[in-house]
Amino acid sequence: MNINTISTFALGRIEVTTNPHGRQFPAGDSRALIAAHELSLVCARGTWRVDISLRNDRDRQLLAEAAAHGPVRCVIGDADEARAATAVPCANALVISLDLRHSTLALSTSLTGLPPLFVYRSDSGASLSSPFIPATARGSLQPDADGIADMLRWGHPLDGRTLFANLKAVAAYATVTVSADGSVGAVRPLQWPSLEDLSSLTREDIVREQMAAFSEAAGRIDARNAFMSLSGGLDSRTSLVGLLQHGHRVPCLTMGASLDNLDVRLAQAFCKAHGLQHHAVLLDDAFRLKAPTLLLKSAELTGGVSCLSQTADLFLYQSVSGSFAARISGNLGNQVGRGGVESLSAYQPRPEVFSAEVRQRLLARPVAPWFIPRLAAGDYGEILFGQEVPYWSLGNYVAGSSCALQLTPYADSRLMHLARAAFARDSELQPASWKTLRERDLQHRLVGTPKRLSFQRQFLVDNDLQGREIPLNWGWRAAGGRSFGWSLSAMVSAADAALIKMTRKAPALRPAARWLSTRLGRRSALVDWPSLIKTQLRELALDTFASREVRQAGVFDAAALDRMVRDHFNGVADHYQTLSRSLEIALGVSCRSRASA
Repeated sequence: MNINTISTFALGRIEVTTNPHGRQFPAGDSRALIAAHELSLVCARGTWRVDISLRNDRDRQLLAEAAAHGPVRCVIGDADEARAATAVPCANALVISLDLRHSTLALSTSLTGLPPLFVYRSDSGASLSSPFIPATARGSLQPDADGIADMLRWGHPLDGRTLFANLKAVAAYATVTVSADGSVGAVRPLQWPSLEDLSSLTREDIVREQMAAFSEAAGRIDARNAFMSLSGGLDSRTSLVGLLQHGHRVPCLTMGASLDNLDVRLAQAFCKAHGLQHHAVLLDDAFRLKAPTLLLKSAELTGGVSCLSQTADLFLYQSVSGSFAARISGNLGNQVGRGGVESLSAYQPRPEVFSAEVRQRLLARPVAPWFIPRLAAGDYGEILFGQEVPYWSLGNYVAGSSCALQLTPYADSRLMHLARAAFARDSELQPASWKTLRERDLQHRLVGTPKRLSFQRQFLVDNDLQGREIPLNWGWRAAGGRSFGWSLSAMVSAADAALIKMTRKAPALRPAARWLSTRLGRRSALVDWPSLIKTQLRELALDTFASREVRQAGVFDAAALDRMVRDHFNGVADHYQTLSRSLEIALGVSCRSRASA
């Protein structure tokens, strides 16, 4: 791939490449922005250099004209959303304002902090990049004990932390500036929009406005050369119907452990009702054989955060062999549609496995969801969208962006604004509690959110006649009522899920539970991670834990780590929870310790 220098300045330089597999946007639009796949900015010794990988070769001319005539805006993420927006903020777009004549930049993150903007600081200067971790953030990186403790307790770091001390993710809805001398200004969090303009709306009015905003957002998505990631749930179903409403008939993919998986069967039935192409991506022997290679790639991309689970997504992209430039999903539907969260879990790994510093930070963290006090004390929607979403989703977004543009019609600033107003009127969320959020999640799975309060259900009732008989989740229909047959199938899936949990909590029952789960067709699980780690990933795990980089990182107590690993793989004790999280951290340290990718 050739690099062409567009313009060189006394204090700043910009270089541009073209992503040959990137999505092509229509030319000649007066609202057009420069749609980019990736941005990398290096500031050092009184100068800066920014490298932009374009999605459309025709944008080279726009950039050349900007160098001569003034500022230009560049977008990482959903450029169609940014084009439609009258001003920032966006919900799924990082907006970069380039003033090439004066060699200055301003970078504005989205309401969700996605795509992520990373900042890495070292003695030689600062590096900023999106949506990937800066290439300069490697070598002898200092681990961040707080970020590691966050991940051990909750599965991911908080508050912009990563696993490394000098590598941060910029907060949602914030601005970073770069001056002509290469100095990086402080991150300036912005004030979220007031809800005063919606104060006169009733809850029913809000639902109607949400339906209209969702339809507009779905119609804005350019679905050419895209696929739909379809499950059996409400969020992705509503996304697909939104596309169909505007004539966008896209192929659909569903991941599952087998063809008996409930999500696979529901997605197949829905696509058949609409005459849509459907492909089941089975996480079978082919996935297991590729798991070590996929895990290393995932760790390199994410810096270790959530790298185990992202191997499944990378396998999905491999299965379509780069045939698509964009992935459309139901992401954010859980939050926007009903104020849900992705996980209410808090983990208790064995503290003695870790160094004294990490152990101290871990034990200082409560064994409870981190966001409950924040949701109760602040604006529910602001915390949900600006913190819970990016902290939980960052690894998935980064890994996915390496293969395709990540799109969802729920990532819409108007829709999120209306959702915040709905949350403010919801007495169950004032204040939020673990019990309330758990009960709402179970209600959604079993019978659905009440239709009068759900714009998603009402949208399906109004716009999906062909698929109206195909139920959702555990057998309920958007219009009301249940499917007896599908409900029975969901009960079998629930039994399978209970068996999988049993294999993790009761090692003595594991052989019988796994046998019965196999007989049930592995209807609920995607991947049997405990088994995979003990088989295909065993050698990689042992090599990683034994590596010099990991032993010298100051993260683990070497003797306790060795005992834990030995006892687990020899069947003396079950340390899956501690070992799996430790493996992700160790892989992040190991991958980022290399001199070059």
